[in-house]
Amino acid sequence: MLGRLHRSNPLAEDVRIDTLLARLREVPTPGRGHRGGARFELSDADWMTVVDRLAAAQRLVRRGRRIRLPEHRSELGPEMRRRADTLLEHLRSAGLSGARSDVLARRVGLPPPLLDALARSGELVRLGAGVDLAGDVYRGAWRRILELPDDTRLPGTVARVLGTSRRVASALLAAPPPVDG
Repeated sequence: MLGRLHRSNPLAEDVRIDTLLARLREVPTPGRGHRGGARFELSDADWMTVVDRLAAAQRLVRRGRRIRLPEHRSELGPEMRRRADTLLEHLRSAGLSGARSDVLARRVGLPPPLLDALARSGELVRLGAGVDLAGDVYRGAWRRILELPDDTRLPGTVARVLGTSRRVASALLAAPPPVDG
């Protein structure tokens, strides 16, 4: 199950222990020809003992309340990385026009969970209202916004300075500036 969670979110470094526990406790739905599925019935304390023993045996890596398989690396496989790079290139080409990443993802064959992983990693920034930007474009836009005097950081002014629409400028201003400026 931990491997399945890693595959569903390959850019995540690890998984919260309670997330894994909740997934293990979900009632299994056996398929046709399946011999059944046993319910996961360990108490939380017993589960934590199992986690501690697996970590001690180096069968998993534990950092506080988060775990991962030792072989897991937070990265996309080569084909999905190529598709993600293609999507990000399209977004960079679109600049501040407010392209929709979900439409582009379907076009390049990038599944929604990987699109979500790109957003969590910061390579993709979803501002809402159909405004999605490559992370570097978002950070560059905010660098320019932060150069403006505070009292001029209004949608019309920001749109003019960035050469974009008021819709995109409003979405940018509604989002917090990136940590790295």
